Amino acid sequence: MRCRFVESLFRLIELPVKRVGQASVWLWRRVPHPDTQVSGGPEIDFGIYCDEVLVLGESKWRGKFAVKQGKAKNKDQLVLRQDFLQKHAASMCGQVNRIVVLAVSWHGNLFVKSDISLSQGIMHLKDLTWDSLISETEHPLKDELGRYLKWKKDNSKPA
Repeated sequence: MRCRFVESLFRLIELPVKRVGQASVWLWRRVPHPDTQVSGGPEIDFGIYCDEVLVLGESKWRGKFAVKQGKAKNKDQLVLRQDFLQKHAASMCGQVNRIVVLAVSWHGNLFVKSDISLSQGIMHLKDLTWDSLISETEHPLKDELGRYLKWKKDNSKPA
């Protein structure tokens, strides 16, 4: 089930991966701070690692990326993820051919750019809405998530 969901997610974000053999998926994991290298750095909302692909995800409901982050308070959440990936992706996961920062939000369009050059290749910036994540992937809890999304929308104040 997990691999089918990951494959469907990769198709949705147009990431060219044919088949996923194994996938590690996690929620709310702290990573070393890219500025100071100490533990307890940024919290990654979700991550996926499989077949030389690393996805770090940021989920938002209505908000934007937090700003005034980093040691000098001159970065946003996206820049911290980019810095972390630039410095640690290879040591964390070995050979990583595709790196993705994925934002999932109510309206989408949290990213201005689509790709960023890294020392070890290209980091793809992808954007999804909650609706598309639930309706266009093979998530094992698709029906439950759909009901939750409907409830959440019905009980949220307009932006």
